[in-house]
Amino acid sequence: MKRSTLLIPLFFLLALIENAHAETDINLTQIPQLLADKTGLPVFACGLIVSAVGILVPVLIIGMLSGKSKNAWIGEMFVCFFLSGAFIVIGWIPAWILIVISLIVAFAFSEKLARVIIRG
Repeated sequence: MKRSTLLIPLFFLLALIENAHAETDINLTQIPQLLADKTGLPVFACGLIVSAVGILVPVLIIGMLSGKSKNAWIGEMFVCFFLSGAFIVIGWIPAWILIVISLIVAFAFSEKLARVIIRG
């Protein structure tokens, strides 16, 4: 799947928010609620959708700009964790999601890290 096709959810989300913006003023913390009102999904699910799109777009941009660099994942992980923390502060996602993501990343890289430490 091309990376450009992954931007389609962003355009869908922006269209829904723009339609909601025409009706009322938008507070940044109300975006998941407005999306829930428009789609009929739970607010928690809409918070996850908005956060995922908010994380996915910068990570895809970094991935496209870095090309075939071996260390592109470092910048992508930094942006992912930074934005996850920002979305927790805004109130779009609960804090336990960042803990779960951190554990998944730690388990994913534990074998690679062990090989680096053993080789010295």
